[in-house]
This record gives sequence, C-alpha cells and structure tokens, in this order.
Amino acid sequence: MKIDDLYLSSPIWMQNLAVAGYGYVLRGRRFGPGFEKVSRQLAASEFLGSEELRALQEHNLASIVRHAFAHVPHYRDLAKTRRLTSRDITLDTLSQALPILNKEEVRAAPERFISEAPDGRLLKINTSGTTGSPLTVICTRNALRANYAFFARFLGWHGVSPRSRSATFAGRALVSPQQSAPPFWRTNPALNDLQFSSYHLSPSYLQHYAEQLERWEPDYIDAYPSSGAIVASFIATTGRHVIRPKVIVTSSETLLNHQRVSMTQAFKCPVRDQYGSAEMVAFLAECEHGTLHSMPEYGILEIVSTPESEALASGEIVATGFINPAMPLLRYRLGDNAISSDLFCSCGRQFPTLEKVVGRRDDFILTPNGARIGRLDPIFKGADGVLECQIVQDRIDIVVIRAVLVPGYGKEALDKVAMQLRQRLPESMEVLVEIVESLPRTRSGKLRAVVSNLPHGGNVA
Repeated sequence: MKIDDLYLSSPIWMQNLAVAGYGYVLRGRRFGPGFEKVSRQLAASEFLGSEELRALQEHNLASIVRHAFAHVPHYRDLAKTRRLTSRDITLDTLSQALPILNKEEVRAAPERFISEAPDGRLLKINTSGTTGSPLTVICTRNALRANYAFFARFLGWHGVSPRSRSATFAGRALVSPQQSAPPFWRTNPALNDLQFSSYHLSPSYLQHYAEQLERWEPDYIDAYPSSGAIVASFIATTGRHVIRPKVIVTSSETLLNHQRVSMTQAFKCPVRDQYGSAEMVAFLAECEHGTLHSMPEYGILEIVSTPESEALASGEIVATGFINPAMPLLRYRLGDNAISSDLFCSCGRQFPTLEKVVGRRDDFILTPNGARIGRLDPIFKGADGVLECQIVQDRIDIVVIRAVLVPGYGKEALDKVAMQLRQRLPESMEVLVEIVESLPRTRSGKLRAVVSNLPHGGNVA
C-alpha cells in the first residue's frame, strides 16, 4: 500500500499525528543556519539603491553562470557549441547570448541539468505539472532554506512571520475523498498551522469551514485564490462569521480581481499575492502598498513578448535563478504571463515592479477565425451568488460556463457573466451555462479558470 493510501485510510487522530510529524520535517528543512544567513543578507539588501542592486545581480549572475558552464552537462555543452565563456554573460548580454530554455527540455533529460559538483546533499522536489506532466527538481537544503527566507521576508512586510498562527488552503490530500463530515482540516503544531482541504469546498460543507476558521483565529491565511475566494463568498453571503486575519497570502494560481475583492470584503484585510516556482528561478511578491515586485537577489526576470502572450496583452515570464546551484536554470520559460511596469513604489524598495501576473500562456479561448481571447477576469465582476466559475471549451464554436452557486441562488446569478462573455466572442460562438456541485481541481488542488481542450487551443505546458 502506498504511503498516501495508508494515510487516507487511517483514523483522523493518526492523520493528525502524521501531519504533525511531517510538519516537524518541514520545519527542519526550512529553518536553520542557511535560513538565518540568507535572512540577514536580505535584510541588508532590501533598501539598496538601484545601482547597488544591479551590481549584486551582476555578481550573482557571474557566479551561477561560471558554475553552470563548469559543472552542468547541458550548459557545458551549450558553452562549447556557442564558443562562450562565463565572462561573455552579463546582464546586458544574457538575452542575446543564451537561448530560452523550455520546460520540455528539462523534463526530457533532467540529469543533464544537475550539477556534478553540488554544495551539499541533494534533495528531490516533485512538481505535479499543470496538465499531468510532472517535473523533478533537484536542490540542496541550503537552497530550500534560502527560498523560504524570501517567503519569510514577504510575510514580514505584512506584519506576520512563519511562526505566526496560520490557516492554509493548498493542494495536499489531507482528507479522504469519501469523508462527508467534519473535520475537513488537520493540525500542524510544528508550524502553528491549521491545514484545510481544498477538495471538500462544496456548498454543504462551507459552514464547517467558516466555523473552524472563526475558532482558530489565524494571524494570516495562506490560500490558493480559488479556495480562499469560495470561503470568502460564503462568509460574505451569510454574514454570520467574523474572521479577521492581518493578511490573506495567495499563490500557485492566478489571482483574479474578483477573487481579491471577495476576500478583502469578507475578511476585512488586504490580500497580497506571491508568485514562485518549484524550479526556484523567480520570486515575485506584493509589498505592503500592494505593488508586485520581483526579487533581484533571487534571480533575473524577463518579460518576453510572443504571439501567444499577445492574447493576454502581456509577455511570458522567463527567469534565471540564483539560489539553486544544484540544478541551475538559465533563461527558463515558466509558462506564465505577466505585465511589466515602470511604476516607482512608495515602499522605498528599488526592486523591479510588475503590473500583475495574468495567467498561463494557455489561459485563452480560441475563436473560429483563429483569434485567442484572453484576460477574461472582468466578466466575473459583480457575480453575486457565484462561489466559483470555470470556462471550458471543448468545441471551437461553443464555450461553457460551469459554476458553483451559493445555496438559494439560481441560474439567473450567471446571466451577467454569460452576457459579459458573449460580448467578447464572435456571434458565431455559443455560450452555455451549467450549474455544478463542484469544479475539478488539478492533482495539486488548483482550479484552472479557463480550460481549453482543443487540439490547438490550450494545455500546451
């Protein structure tokens, strides 16, 4: 029997013990000398001037490229083929000197991206893959601790810390799919965290979620946007629960504007988004002023325009990471899109800013004339009575809006959403509406707002 199956078939008290035990393992991985060292470095670099930050990036880039060219088979061969030395790669020449690296290349031959001279014992991180194509990432404990130090600095911007009382809605299968009564949560005392299942957020169970959140009184909530928003919609609709964390932290899915509004109104606190990746190449986070910054000490971020990204009026995120020499990835295409910005933030940090992350490069609808329609978030504005929605395209001429509604609401709650979508599509396309009890999640518990099942539509990475 697999460990996951054994866990799910165990009694709840034993599951709580297992979650607690794993929590202590995570605490050991995240905290320690490496975490403290990087935290001190980040405190020292947080308010450096732009020229000082550029010099720091040049130094870090030279170091990771020198290491990759010497010890990583893929980059050693690339340097030989292109007749490059590490001195040829600078901030100004990076985008011309090195090609963009696609996830498929790493997935096909991961061993060619692993350093032959790692600094420390290697650990393995298995990513689920958005469309069922997993990727294995190799790192060291120091890389994990460095990664978490960036997250801890982000939390600190909002008055909380990794040791603050928290509630988490993420992708772990904490609760058996067959369980039909509370508790739909498990306790992690090692991290002072109450972990909620993201797979049991049906209308009939939301009352239990709200009551437990109210009892737990978290300092902050760490949630997938879709999970946080469905709980927030229920709380706002019923008006019976008072839950006042200092901040809602979102990640792992594109944060849509209507989700942000819903959570802000229900919990009476700011919602701050954070973007990272298991590949450890990019770290973006919103500061206390709500501005999205990329972390220059973490890596180099490029926003690259492609024909596909134009459907989302954005560019693709291409990143070069500094913190994981065990598996360095240079100019790595993450498969997500963002809008760049020249905004100067009043927080005082000279970090680059972005307008927003707008979704994956497959988050669009394909029309019969070949056009790609993206940026569909505005259609959900003011959709009262809707807990969550998903747009699905199985045929070129039909788009289906599938929605979970607040109890007591009917199909008319989706009239405005359907009208807004029809206004963005050609008249030859039909928009249908389906009311469902729940929406499918990916294997990692995420909800995709747009799903295109057309051969040349979405699901490309």
